Amino acid sequence: MDVRHFLQRQSGVTMIESLVAVLVISIGLMGIAGLHLSGLRDTAEAEYYSRAIFLANELVERIRSNRSTSALNAYSAALEEPANATSQECRLPTANCTPAELAQDDVAEWYALLRSASSGLPPPDDPLSRVIAIINDPSSSDIWNISIRINWQLRETYNYTVQTQIFGGS
Repeated sequence: MDVRHFLQRQSGVTMIESLVAVLVISIGLMGIAGLHLSGLRDTAEAEYYSRAIFLANELVERIRSNRSTSALNAYSAALEEPANATSQECRLPTANCTPAELAQDDVAEWYALLRSASSGLPPPDDPLSRVIAIINDPSSSDIWNISIRINWQLRETYNYTVQTQIFGGS
């Protein structure tokens, strides 16, 4: 009988119970919102890494496809002074460029892509400071060491480095 009498008195939800329920639900929703924002941030960072990988590997493949010694020296010089790299329009079918001119053209096109919005990386204050490229000419062999590092700034500094060796031609 006592239970029946208690259930008859307890016919609704009290204000405190409803406030506790709202509090629990709002804490859960804030946690879900935080996870969502964290996922969006991580997705953006992954996209930047993927673009940096694409850009660095594109330059390595351009170097690999034009690897005469004169071209490798031209790539090295152009990457040290990218402002001096000029486009020779060597990709045109009627172009008759030397390997060194093609190297200058490749670096100029690559830096233009890197500076553009289509690079997919956040715009830097100084686009030329974004890349550190080292092509070293080993005097004793024909194996060239290539290291390309692309930097970008979000909340912190990120970078991607590709290192490879290629066999230089004559």
